[in-house]
Amino acid sequence: MKNLKLATLSILMSTFVFSSCEKKVVVQNPTDNTTKTSKTEVIKSNSEASNAEQDLPQKVKNFLTEHYAGIPISKYKVKTNTRGKEYEVKLNNGVEVEFDNSENWKDIKDYNGVPDVLVPANIKAYVNKNYKDIKIKSLERKSDKNMIKADLLNGIDLDFDMNGTFLRID
Repeated sequence: MKNLKLATLSILMSTFVFSSCEKKVVVQNPTDNTTKTSKTEVIKSNSEASNAEQDLPQKVKNFLTEHYAGIPISKYKVKTNTRGKEYEVKLNNGVEVEFDNSENWKDIKDYNGVPDVLVPANIKAYVNKNYKDIKIKSLERKSDKNMIKADLLNGIDLDFDMNGTFLRID
């Protein structure tokens, strides 16, 4: 009976240990300091972020220069999928911007408030009318659902259609 309990306990512990492990294949390329994971994603941070000038497309660089001038890139990822390349960029001030395969922004997170110029006019008008003096913390285009999600700094999440017409509080 004691052996049965020990065997059962051993099997349970082994199952727990192995099931809690996550397999992630990482290959370090010593020639360009690029880390590649098994999801065909390239991650660069800190010192490697200075290579953004070479790795990021011009449209992405132009967006960052226009809306976040003078703020250095702290980290970025290049993801390759069946639709092409997508980019995730994190700036030194905490702003995060994701770009789709057409190099258009699809998600902006800015804890100081998304710049007004990036907020569609109808969404800006709705938020100004109903949530005066509350800034938009993040803006996400969900093209698969034909909607735009706006998260406010006070924790309220709003859903709009692609024309900026209010749909619901999420």
